[in-house]
Amino acid sequence: MSLKLINVHIGEVKTGKGQQKLHTILGSCIGIALLWPKHEIYGLAHCLLPKAPDGLLDEMTEGGRYVDQAIESLTQMMRITHYKDIRAVVAGGANMTQPDTPSPEKLVGHQNACSALEGLRLRKIIVVHQDTGGHAGRKMSIACESGTFDINTIPRIAA
Repeated sequence: MSLKLINVHIGEVKTGKGQQKLHTILGSCIGIALLWPKHEIYGLAHCLLPKAPDGLLDEMTEGGRYVDQAIESLTQMMRITHYKDIRAVVAGGANMTQPDTPSPEKLVGHQNACSALEGLRLRKIIVVHQDTGGHAGRKMSIACESGTFDINTIPRIAA
């Protein structure tokens, strides 16, 4: 049986198992992976923004446009009822535009990373690896058969 690559695009959440590999490419967006090796299921979200506008989450279906929406969607799609055995990996949140602001708190990448870590902390999900910030993009993947993950830096090309 050959490996099936599942690309997770902006605003998407997907799950995988067995001979599947979840994959995404990130810049200022944040990737959130939930690992549940006990049940051999894995999830990956590619989030564009940190928080859904007030009241919008109640109206939305599953998706990953917002970090808070993505975490909720992943837990539902994976049928997670308790978080004790769940582990998380968070990557992305880079400063891709290099704006003039000296304050990283104002940058969407930083806000995405903070929102993801806070959402996981509130659910008491242990983050086993974090690769966020900086000025370079990242490739993130999860090999579902082994439950392993890879995060590779994409070098910035000089203008």
